[in-house]
Amino acid sequence: MTGLKVVPAAQGGVFTVLLPVSAALFGVLVLGEQFTPLQLLAFGMALASVVLATLPSRGSSAARRH
Repeated sequence: MTGLKVVPAAQGGVFTVLLPVSAALFGVLVLGEQFTPLQLLAFGMALASVVLATLPSRGSSAARRH
């Protein structure tokens, strides 16, 4: 588990969220599975959480200067 010493926690969290998303995409694209409406909702929520987690935080640069 030496990767945990090198990779920041935020990047590790994003990777953890994307594991089931990528598995679902693989199932749909390669195995011919179909999404249910609830799975589509969960898929969208997971992607939205990744986007929100990777956006730069507002005011963080101003807070660092003071």
